[in-house]
Amino acid sequence: MENLHEKAYFNIGNSEYYEGYYIKENRWNGWARPYFEKCIAELFVNNFSTNDFQIVYDKYTDCYICKTLENGKVIQTDIAEKKVIDTKNGAKEVWFYWLDLV
Repeated sequence: MENLHEKAYFNIGNSEYYEGYYIKENRWNGWARPYFEKCIAELFVNNFSTNDFQIVYDKYTDCYICKTLENGKVIQTDIAEKKVIDTKNGAKEVWFYWLDLV
């Protein structure tokens, strides 16, 4: 059986904290890899989208599309797809761990 994702709070730099889920042992270069429910993902999107880093939700594909722009041109596109994880409070629909985005 896959490990249960634990609830915790995450931030980047001096940002506010965001409630999410992660597996403590799953890290990327020492960083946690959290996932967020949609309402929290939307807060994250609203707080981190800029003219040069655009994040939008696509309701048709049920994913977030993240575009990095340089001089008005898209130089990188990432897609954060929905994932269903197991937690001690049951299954949760979540999106991206933010290291995919930063």
